[in-house]
Amino acid sequence: MIQVATINPIIVFLLYAPVCVFAAFWLLPSMPRAFRWLATIMLAAQLFFVALDLFYTPNSDYERWMWSLGSEWSRAAAVASAQLALVGVAALMASWFARTRRAWQRIHLAGFGLLYLMLALNEFYGLKSSQLTAWVLPYLLLAGFLTTITIAHIETSQKPKRLWLLYLLMGLSLVVLGSTVVDLKGMDGLCGSLFGVLRFDGCINKGTLEESLEFFGGWVSLVAMLGYLGDILPSPSRRIRWSLF
Repeated sequence: MIQVATINPIIVFLLYAPVCVFAAFWLLPSMPRAFRWLATIMLAAQLFFVALDLFYTPNSDYERWMWSLGSEWSRAAAVASAQLALVGVAALMASWFARTRRAWQRIHLAGFGLLYLMLALNEFYGLKSSQLTAWVLPYLLLAGFLTTITIAHIETSQKPKRLWLLYLLMGLSLVVLGSTVVDLKGMDGLCGSLFGVLRFDGCINKGTLEESLEFFGGWVSLVAMLGYLGDILPSPSRRIRWSLF
C-alpha cells in the first residue's frame, strides 16, 4: 500500500524525467543558444512551482492561492500562461520568417500561434472552469484541424523539422489531456488504486495532475516551436532573441 502523498510525485517524475532526458541530449543541443537558454529557464520555473505544489505546506489561504498550480491569477498561472503565450509568439514568428515555405505551411504555423495564445488567455483567466462543454469544443476542433495539417506537414518536411513537428504534437496532446480529458474523466473519485496496478491509501489530487500535464505539455510545445524556429533562423538576430525573452 502506497501513501497517497507519494502518488503525485511519482506520476510527475515519470512524466518529466524521460522526456526531459530526451530533450537534453537530442533536442536542446541542436537549438540556437538563446533558444536553448529560454527553454531551460522556463523548465526551471515550472519545476519550481510544481515542487512547491507537491511538497510545500502553505501557512495561510493567501499562500495556498498564490503558490497553487490550480489557482487562477496566481504566480504559477502567470508562468504557465506566459509559457503558452511564448509558444504562440514563436509559432507566429516561424510563420513570418518561413518565407520559402508554401502558403499552407505558413498558415498552419500561424494557426498554432493563434491556438496557443488562446490557451494562454484561457489558462490565466480560468475560463475553462466555467462551463466545460462551452469551451472544449472550439479548442478541440481547432486542435484536431491543426493536428491533421501537421501530419501532412510532417510528410513533406525534412528530418529535423519532422522531429520538431512530432514533438509539437506530443506537447499539444499533453495540454489537451490535462485540460480536457482529465476533467471529462471525473478523476475526483479516483481513490484506492491507479489503473488497477498501484494501490494507495486515499485519493489522488486531480488538480496537481491536471496542471502538471498542462504545464509540461506547454514546455514540450515550446521546445518544439523554438527548435522549428531555430531551423528557420539558425543564427537569429539580437532583436529576435531578446523579443522572445
